Amino acid sequence: MTNEIFRNESVAENESLTQKYFTTTGRIDRLTFLKRSLIAFVALFLLTFTAGIIGYLVSSNIATAEMVMSITSLAVIIPQYFLNAKRLHDIGRDETLAKVFVGVGILQALFTFSTASIIVNATMALSIVTFIFTLYLLFKKGEEVNNEYGMAK
Repeated sequence: MTNEIFRNESVAENESLTQKYFTTTGRIDRLTFLKRSLIAFVALFLLTFTAGIIGYLVSSNIATAEMVMSITSLAVIIPQYFLNAKRLHDIGRDETLAKVFVGVGILQALFTFSTASIIVNATMALSIVTFIFTLYLLFKKGEEVNNEYGMAK
C-alpha cells in the first residue's frame, strides 16, 4: 500500500501540463484541485488583464476593453472543466456536473457586462451556484478505495 501511495505521488509530479489541465483521465485529491485551480485562476487573471489593456490601447474605449476581457475569461473554463471532472472522479462521480458548469461559466462570461437587471440577477445567481459547487468539490472527501477512474491516494 505504501508503495502505491509513493508511486501515485511521483506520477502526479511528473505529469505534463496537458495531463494536468487538459484531460479528464484519472482523479485528483482536494489539495491538488485547489492548487491547480489557483494556478489556472492566476494565469487567467494575468491573461485577462493583459488582453484588457491591449484592447483599451488599440481602441481607446473602455467598453471594448471590457468585452475583450470577458471573451478572454472564457479561456479558464477549459482547464477548469478538466480539473472539475477529475475531482468528480475522485468522489466517484462522472463528469456530467463538470459539463453543466461549462455552460454556467459561458453564461456568466457572456452576461458579465450586461446592464439589464434580470440578467444581472441571473449572473449573480449563477455565481452563487458556481461558488457552492466549488466548495463542494473542495470539501467533499474523495473515495478511499480504487474506483473506475483510478487508484485511491
